[in-house]
Amino acid sequence: MLVSESGTDSSFSIVLNSRPDFNVTIDVSVSDPSEGVITWPFFGTSGPITFDGADWDLPHFVMVAGVKDALADGNQPFNVVLDSSSSSDADYNGIDPPDVNYVCVDDFRPGVTVSAGSPMYVSESGTTSSFSVVLNTQPANNVTIDVTVSDPGEGLVTAPFAAPAGTLLFTIGDWNVPHVVTVTGVGDAGFDGDQPFIVVLGATGSIDPIYNGTFDPADVPYVCIDDDGTAAVLVAAGNPMIVSDSGTSSSFQVFLTTPPTAPVSVPLSISDTSEGVFSFPFVGNSIALSFNAGNWNIHRRSR
Repeated sequence: MLVSESGTDSSFSIVLNSRPDFNVTIDVSVSDPSEGVITWPFFGTSGPITFDGADWDLPHFVMVAGVKDALADGNQPFNVVLDSSSSSDADYNGIDPPDVNYVCVDDFRPGVTVSAGSPMYVSESGTTSSFSVVLNTQPANNVTIDVTVSDPGEGLVTAPFAAPAGTLLFTIGDWNVPHVVTVTGVGDAGFDGDQPFIVVLGATGSIDPIYNGTFDPADVPYVCIDDDGTAAVLVAAGNPMIVSDSGTSSSFQVFLTTPPTAPVSVPLSISDTSEGVFSFPFVGNSIALSFNAGNWNIHRRSR
């Protein structure tokens, strides 16, 4: 019998072969509650099914549903165990019906998700932008991903480490927490125009064979805007940006490429206010970011 971690279920039935003189009870239990649960005629991992003189020949259905977990553990077998019958009827006391074999189909697919724009922007004046990396499933051991900037003359990683190269570490406790990588533009003395570079993400490393060198997440393209470039409004944001109903937030950055000669206002609004709201630098459904000669290259964040 098959169920799945997405909650699909299947059922089997039990019936007596003849009318008993007294009630007959069969205890039913799940061998591995982490893989399956009984949802009918009771909800839980164990309980009794009783036959009497009126319904002994009616099939008593047992419905079983799969249980979701955070592991990419493959399809897992378990049993619905039928204990020996109990009855004051000697003919039906102590009969042990066969157990029912089940398989819970795994619906998790291991991997790495990178939330980043294409491209991401920084500038020679030192502005920053960030992307996030998260694992798709819980690993059995720590997982590492090396991060390297292809051209340190254009950009440097400044968080969670400050260097042209470093390592992201995911544990069994924070594998599903986005690890944010912040990149800062590097200035130079000449006019070289807007310069592309790449933040290279290496293959996963782990003792866990599922994550040991098996996934090579997508690299993140960046552009470093030259200080003497054309005036523009740039947005550094992931694609997609992710928030949740539980109130988690994410941020993106908006900045100008050159200092303005007068104040600049950039209006922002949310298309579906039932799904998201701004929480910084203002709270609401629509805001306007203000830039001037003093803050044109400072990122203004909205969540």
